[in-house]
Amino acid sequence: MKIDLNMAAAEGNSVKSIVVANVYQVESKAGGHVYAIKQIELLKEERNDVLINREVSILQTLNHVNVVRYDAAWREHGTPDVELDKVYIMMDYCDYNLQQVYDIITSVYKRKTHETICPVSYFIKLTLVEGILVGLGYLHDMGIMHRDIKQNNILVKQDGDCWTVKLCDFGLAKVEKSGSQHTQSVGTVSYKAPEVKHGGEYNHLADVFSLGIMLMQFDVNVNK
Repeated sequence: MKIDLNMAAAEGNSVKSIVVANVYQVESKAGGHVYAIKQIELLKEERNDVLINREVSILQTLNHVNVVRYDAAWREHGTPDVELDKVYIMMDYCDYNLQQVYDIITSVYKRKTHETICPVSYFIKLTLVEGILVGLGYLHDMGIMHRDIKQNNILVKQDGDCWTVKLCDFGLAKVEKSGSQHTQSVGTVSYKAPEVKHGGEYNHLADVFSLGIMLMQFDVNVNK
């Protein structure tokens, strides 16, 4: 069964939306291309500048079909003691994240077939997971740990019957340098590898653990 995500969403299917930052959809006056602009307010801490600079620096080095495409970044200075500085990161726009795709697929299928289990889930999973694995493999080949793999950080773009997944949100990403030790416990608690959760040494394989947790949730979400 073919499912058009845009059509399904327009039909009023329930879609969960979890906002982790202010993200705006904008359209270029020249050419009409649609972008997503992520707005980040900078707290008065030096560490925030370090994280933002790292995120932009990493995005500038990436060029892959399964990674969201970076276009530009800029900073606006706020009023001292009144308004915080803001950083804007402009990226290619994608219509959905992976969680929203799950919700649309299950809602449409169950409504049209009156079945409680969605048997197309395995085909959908293979189609989407292949792109996630390729994108994650690219990051690791580039020596980059994402460190926050979860459903809301995987975007999906639909072009006809073609679905393309794109990894996004590199706010916690870090370059994995040879011989360096990573012990900082970052990421979303329910997706963390044990070594990350307990402050031990870890490497890019922690991303693979997070992906495994995400895939387990996929089965629960689609077949609930």
